[in-house]
Amino acid sequence: MIYWSNENGEGSFQSKFFQDDEHKHRLSIYINDDKLKECAEKCVESFNNLTDSMIDEICTQLWENVKDEFTLLKISDVREILNYC
Repeated sequence: MIYWSNENGEGSFQSKFFQDDEHKHRLSIYINDDKLKECAEKCVESFNNLTDSMIDEICTQLWENVKDEFTLLKISDVREILNYC
């Protein structure tokens, strides 16, 4: 669920999947279109319904697809790839 804080399209949500440097699993979003807000709600709900094993598999696939193309610090846990997304 996205918590919309005002009429300017600013909202925030908790995420099991996405993260940022400042607030870890709390993210902000800005959308001024009601149809896009509905899409954003569905995306957040879908990602938050992923199981831990599904998240690990997505992260593993991400790592496999980028490890030879980018210079990244050594990753000890596949979920660390999310720090670069």
